Amino acid sequence: LWGWPSREAVAKRRANELARWAVLIDADHTHPDAAGRAIVLARARARVTVSKAYRNWTDGHKRTWNSCLLKYGIDPIQVAPGKNATDLILTIDAMDLLHGRCIDGLFIVSRDRDFVSLAKRAREAGLTGMR
Repeated sequence: LWGWPSREAVAKRRANELARWAVLIDADHTHPDAAGRAIVLARARARVTVSKAYRNWTDGHKRTWNSCLLKYGIDPIQVAPGKNATDLILTIDAMDLLHGRCIDGLFIVSRDRDFVSLAKRAREAGLTGMR
């Protein structure tokens, strides 16, 4: 579970203006309850403008995720079957958001360590780490 508010986001928060965050969920490696807790945590710190969960939804798991997706307004993103397909699509979306400057912070929800390089790149783009 990683979240990075940018320096600009911290300045906005100090000015009582909510920062804009994106929450991207690796639904292959995250339980729906953990995703819900992450959304609640992110909303307590910022205005969540993008929330997406990535996986192959045709494998029957959408039923277990359905209440979480509806309750928290998470967009399910269909990923084609394949090794690391979810990680690749999530990373591409994260980079598009970072370079589009439409968000102030990025919150990645996953149980695996596949996003360490993305975290490093996010910091290089001016976002700071949050523990």
